[in-house]
Amino acid sequence: MENSDAQVSISAIEELPGPLVVVLNEDGCIEQINSSLNTLLEYQPHELMGENWFALCLPPEGRAADEAMFRQMLTGRASSATSRVSRIQSRSGRQYNFVWHIEPIFNKDQRTDTILTSLYTTGQLSMDHETLLQSLAQKQAVLDNAVEAIISIDTNGLITDVNKATEKIFGYASEELLGENIRRLMPKSDRSRHDGYIKRFLETGEKRIIGTVREVTGLTKTGSEVLCELRVTEINVNGKLSFTGVIRDITNIRAAEVKLRNETAELMLTRERLAHMDRLHIATEMSTGLAHELSQPLSAIAMYTQASKQQLESDAPDTQLLLDTLSRIDAQAQRAGNIIRGLHGLINKHTTERRPVDINALITSTVELAKTGHNMRQIDIACSLSSARSTISVVYSQIQQVLLNLINNARDALIDSKTVDKRIVIGSSADAINLTVTVSDNGDGVSSHRARKIFEPFYSTKDPHQGMGMGLAISRSLIGLHGGVLELNPQYTSGAEFFFTLPINPPTGD
Repeated sequence: MENSDAQVSISAIEELPGPLVVVLNEDGCIEQINSSLNTLLEYQPHELMGENWFALCLPPEGRAADEAMFRQMLTGRASSATSRVSRIQSRSGRQYNFVWHIEPIFNKDQRTDTILTSLYTTGQLSMDHETLLQSLAQKQAVLDNAVEAIISIDTNGLITDVNKATEKIFGYASEELLGENIRRLMPKSDRSRHDGYIKRFLETGEKRIIGTVREVTGLTKTGSEVLCELRVTEINVNGKLSFTGVIRDITNIRAAEVKLRNETAELMLTRERLAHMDRLHIATEMSTGLAHELSQPLSAIAMYTQASKQQLESDAPDTQLLLDTLSRIDAQAQRAGNIIRGLHGLINKHTTERRPVDINALITSTVELAKTGHNMRQIDIACSLSSARSTISVVYSQIQQVLLNLINNARDALIDSKTVDKRIVIGSSADAINLTVTVSDNGDGVSSHRARKIFEPFYSTKDPHQGMGMGLAISRSLIGLHGGVLELNPQYTSGAEFFFTLPINPPTGD
């Protein structure tokens, strides 16, 4: 309909004596209609009596919602009187906007079997009433454009209002929900609990569900479940309670979170595999030195065993000498065992479970293991450990791996250096926030060009057969998983110094 026609129509009906009144029976058929409305609709009185009001006098769009409100009123599932902005359509097809006021008419048994409806034009309303309706219309427009479903219910759990997003999320048209119990949108397992929530609230005033955000499961028209976030607000107007729920569909959000967790777990597994490969590479580098280190205690054990045997076979064995010799055998066996255990701990696969570890003790045992490596005999390795707190929750094997990588890198730098007294110093210190471990050498240092790339994966200055170029990249990743950092100290000028920090209060998780 063109705007000019609408203006003419409005002008014509403003002069009608109002209001326009129609009485409908329980089937929605016209029982009585006043002359003003009869004239506006362009019908003779006998042509309207007994006809269905909704089918004959309302345009198709919006008809279902108007009829749903009528049914709520008829069954007592709506308030005793209500109003809404609606349209009627004349015989010639002209449409008019009206404020439709609906009231039940009770019979002697207090049943509603007829409905009185009054239609008002904006000119027949007071200014305050018109302003209120405009405000309500604006609010409804906001609600209908919200991405969250917004559903209002009364104290019986009956739905009194829904917005457009409700239709999108749950798949029902608004007229299918109005007057229905909110339980329709819940899985069977949740329905009885919901009735209990409302009952408990009305009896005790307990507001456990009011204002809090909860995750709930909704049920769509097709029977599929949808994960939602729900916030319920209580509304009290003149002592009449109602509840409004704002519902956000978080199904896709939770699915994305699960996908991210799975991808993170896969990334963690890949990191651990790379770390294990790096540990195997370190063990391979140390194999020659390990063979030499093991041969020494084994040779000593054989020698001391022969000496003990000779004492026992003599006519007058020296008991004290025998005891001393056995003690030496025990010490050498312990030394060999420690070397084997250190190697086994290095190359074996590990869980990423954290436990309290004395970092100073870890440094000491790692240095002993590093000394068995190839070309370590011409390099002095010393420790400068703090007496401050050194116990922290870490994955032992991962921190040991980082430390061995840094020590081996320092060794390689010193082997290629012309420095005479080659020396590596491992230090520890702590403050209120972090525990710091340093590995420094007195070699030639790291050039600024190498310093920019040194932590990049596959970057290496070594022969390709001597390294993967992944040691520092993996080490930085392992320290990062502990909430710390691994860096090259740019202020150190007597060679090269790497340091890593570990937070005193580490982050939870791995």
